[in-house]
Amino acid sequence: MNPVAEPVWDAPLASGWIRLRAADRARPQVLDSLLAAGVLAAAIADLFEQEERGLFGVQGVPAWVVVINAAALALPLVWRRRAPLAVFGVVLGVCAAQWSAGLALRSDLSLMIALYGAGRYASPRALRNMAIATAPVCALLAFRVQPLDSQPWVSLFFVLCAATAAAALGLAGRMRRAQL
Repeated sequence: MNPVAEPVWDAPLASGWIRLRAADRARPQVLDSLLAAGVLAAAIADLFEQEERGLFGVQGVPAWVVVINAAALALPLVWRRRAPLAVFGVVLGVCAAQWSAGLALRSDLSLMIALYGAGRYASPRALRNMAIATAPVCALLAFRVQPLDSQPWVSLFFVLCAATAAAALGLAGRMRRAQL
């Protein structure tokens, strides 16, 4: 008996993905702007969270600080394809400043997006310098932000794994595109 192979993609899902990729190739700035808007919206949600919980607590932080940090982390993502290293540098600098103050926002995920973008669109030679720059900033997160600072070495390991995975996914996307 020969089992029938099931398609990995459902036909409507596959055609939707193909249309999205075509639209992205035609106007990449639109998708990047939507990505930045999504990161900004996630960060603004920090303002409406009233209870102290987990990593993303902003009690005692003025709303204007949260908004400025969120904007500084989200807006550079609009240029993540045209200037990936500049976007990475800005996002890394903002993350370093806020993590040294012990503040973590949901918009910090923009660092992973910037790492992916730099892995995908920047020179592969830049990845070593990105790793050298990212490690101490990730250490700030692990050693300064609660509750990660309760087990900083374990936290540092997992944060560095996430950063490595983001850059590696970008590099894999670059290699896949080159193959196609």
